[in-house]
Amino acid sequence: MIEIAKKYGIHLNEDTLEEVNIDLDFKVVIAKDANGQKWILRVPRRLVAKRDRLYSW
Repeated sequence: MIEIAKKYGIHLNEDTLEEVNIDLDFKVVIAKDANGQKWILRVPRRLVAKRDRLYSW
């Protein structure tokens, strides 16, 4: 997940990674970047889905 976020210019703090098992189609992780901004990362579990999704709040 950290490498996917870096691809989009987001530098996550490894110590804040929290995996959330709420979605069957996507692997979901919540983390904070170096500035303390929270992010939700959604990565497809299946090869059929092709897009990474990053959300900030």
